[in-house]
Amino acid sequence: MNKSESDWKIMGMQIVSSAISVPQRVQTAEELAPLIAKTPEWIIQRTGVRNRRVGDSTLDSPTLAAQAARIAIGNHAKPDLVIYAGGVQRQAIPDTSVFLSQELGYESVPSFSISASCLSFLVGLKMADSLLADRTYSRILLCSADIATHARDLNDAESAALLGDGAAAVLLERRDGPFGVLYYSMRTWPSGAELAELRGGGTRTKLDGTSNLPESNLFQMNGLGLIKFFIPLLRPMLDECLSQCGITIDEIDLVVPHQTSISGFQILSRFGLPPEKTINILADYGNCVSASIPMALAITMSEGRLRPGSLVLFIGTAAGASAAVMLMRW
Repeated sequence: MNKSESDWKIMGMQIVSSAISVPQRVQTAEELAPLIAKTPEWIIQRTGVRNRRVGDSTLDSPTLAAQAARIAIGNHAKPDLVIYAGGVQRQAIPDTSVFLSQELGYESVPSFSISASCLSFLVGLKMADSLLADRTYSRILLCSADIATHARDLNDAESAALLGDGAAAVLLERRDGPFGVLYYSMRTWPSGAELAELRGGGTRTKLDGTSNLPESNLFQMNGLGLIKFFIPLLRPMLDECLSQCGITIDEIDLVVPHQTSISGFQILSRFGLPPEKTINILADYGNCVSASIPMALAITMSEGRLRPGSLVLFIGTAAGASAAVMLMRW
């Protein structure tokens, strides 16, 4: 159920701080090109990614998430809930939020993980919004991280050129005021499940390793297939958001999308979302899976582009195949 703005005059969710964390190593298009048998020009023109951050083989997603979390928490009080919203979990059991809390030195603070691929942060943000609104919690730490380059298939040039490593964290608090999530919609079409997959690591893989082929642990993506799949599905979701909220595209102050690819941004432009209002960090960081949206948000906050009362549109797609739209009053 989507809430009218009048509901939020009593209680709302506010993002009080945010931060990103990325590995130090920058891998340029020139450095990646010989690894995937392409030219730097091909990489930039095809994906829009000039640089991506690459973590070493020892880097762990909860470690990277904790680095962002410490900055976001700063001098604020300890959260009373930790949510980890990541594409790929550290291991099967226990869930990754446990290891994030361990990195932060938390004991007895409840935690859980959300796994919705590239939309994990938006799902987590909506859940946090609900938990704050019903007064279950008053302060929530929401973190996303993915070490995507560890699963690059260098024989699949397009997906390998897209992926980067990164993490972001936001601290959310319950505050009086007309702000928070005004609209949220997510839809999933299982018919698109095979368009983007990382098959290893689950019950599909036998524990004795007999079905754990090396390629099962590498990300596989049909980029053109995903574009064709989502174009007719995403626009109606955007139109529904605008209609139910009674606004036009012109009234949206900023658009924070998933950092899919250069083609993804071209599609958003075709939908009428102005490029000058659309946050684009793709060239510098690549597609960081679940961390893409919160990294774009955190960078936007650090640049001072969000003002009280701003209308912010979040929009993205994910393996599944899933899509989500969220409208938030800042």
